[in-house]
Amino acid sequence: MGIATHVDDVAEILRLADLYVTDIEENDLVEWQGGGPDDWPGLSEHHGT
Repeated sequence: MGIATHVDDVAEILRLADLYVTDIEENDLVEWQGGGPDDWPGLSEHHGT
């Protein structure tokens, strides 16, 4: 559905799939691998900031 480069992108992709998640960091829909919601190695900073 898309490429996430920030935790906000993950929330937006889930929203577009009609999966409204209030606490994405602790939700079972997302499995963080190799880090967590604040760890995005190898990616530039979030677009728009």
